[in-house]
Amino acid sequence: MPLGRRVAGLVAGSLALGGLVLPWAPPAYAEQAACSEIQQDTTEADDVTEPSVPLQQLRVEEATKVLERRGVRPGEGVGVAVIDSGIADVPGLPQAGGSRNPAFAKGRDYPYYHGTAVAGLIAGADRGGEAGPVGIAPAASLYDVRVYDTPTDSDDGKYRGLTDAGVIDGLEWVAANARSVSPRIRIANVSLAVKDSPELRQVVRRLAALGVVVVAAAGNRPTSADDPVLEDFAGEPRPGEDAAKVVFPAGYPTVVAATSSVPRGVDARNFVLQNSATDIAVPTMDGVSYAVNGVTCLLPPEAATSWAAAETSGILALLMSAFPDESPAETVNRLYRSATGVDDVTTRLTGHGIAQPVEALQRPLSFGQRGRPETSETENTTQQARAPRPEKDVLEDTRHDAMWWGLAGGGALVIALLLRPVLARKRPEDR
Repeated sequence: MPLGRRVAGLVAGSLALGGLVLPWAPPAYAEQAACSEIQQDTTEADDVTEPSVPLQQLRVEEATKVLERRGVRPGEGVGVAVIDSGIADVPGLPQAGGSRNPAFAKGRDYPYYHGTAVAGLIAGADRGGEAGPVGIAPAASLYDVRVYDTPTDSDDGKYRGLTDAGVIDGLEWVAANARSVSPRIRIANVSLAVKDSPELRQVVRRLAALGVVVVAAAGNRPTSADDPVLEDFAGEPRPGEDAAKVVFPAGYPTVVAATSSVPRGVDARNFVLQNSATDIAVPTMDGVSYAVNGVTCLLPPEAATSWAAAETSGILALLMSAFPDESPAETVNRLYRSATGVDDVTTRLTGHGIAQPVEALQRPLSFGQRGRPETSETENTTQQARAPRPEKDVLEDTRHDAMWWGLAGGGALVIALLLRPVLARKRPEDR
């Protein structure tokens, strides 16, 4: 608990012991809580003072310093649309506009934490000091595209649940407004999973043609079989599991499908789905974001790939601000080529590997057609093998002399053996 609150509690207690009646109630003992447990009227929650572990592992502060040396703020000039449950109006989240269709999102308040937490990971303000950053690209501009209120319809009809139609409607708003708003929308974050449909496929293609990078969650392991999209993946992971044909929009080839990496010794399959459409992985465990009441909070691990998509959107926004002249395809390939994987080889759990923002900023790349990297200074190339240059033989002269002395000595021995019988016959006559 912060010192100020501890002092306030002590003063209140002293006044009560003195027989005075306070006109106000002292604040309840505050605790650092999960973002999912905090509502807009929650007062019993402290700001998280610990650093965000995923952002430490991604070396976000170092990446920010790289940009500062170039005179660039991370995410500057980049618009990011957050297609989700809405972004609460809290300090530290730079909103630039957005949309709310009452047919899919009826509430004017924010009963569900998800969209605000996603926005915080993308562009939350730095807390300063040892606490450090909340978001990866705090200079980016967020567009709040609210497509649902709560995961399911509320019993009183006040809130609408998540639907495929709502997500499609939100993406269509982005497609219609991406180039007319300022800064223009270059990234659409979808930390959600819906079913494939011709309408969804069409709007995703339209966004790709407009130069908007869609980033989506590759799929969380469902905690029950009640999930309408992922019900077949509940329980223990199965051999050969592949969610690529189930989880959308992550399953589309133009979409950046993000998943969560886990600490060594932890089985990632307990948190995320194996998905051959996965493109990139980022750490998410022990992350920090904003709650709907404005405090910083801890991210629940069960929504791992939701946070992975948000972090990936933040990294892309950071790269776009650093390389404003690159095409969307070039920026995405910069992300892939600088990850920890091996070239274009992908896996169902990490895609091209774990993202490395600092490496992505500093590795020199050149691009060919369709934004594919051609060369880099650190790129492995195949060359014809050559024999190593022989080292100087310091004993060469010694061996040469020894060989001739050996031949001479051997020759003398042979002659001596041949002459021995002759010399032996002459000995009696000499007597």
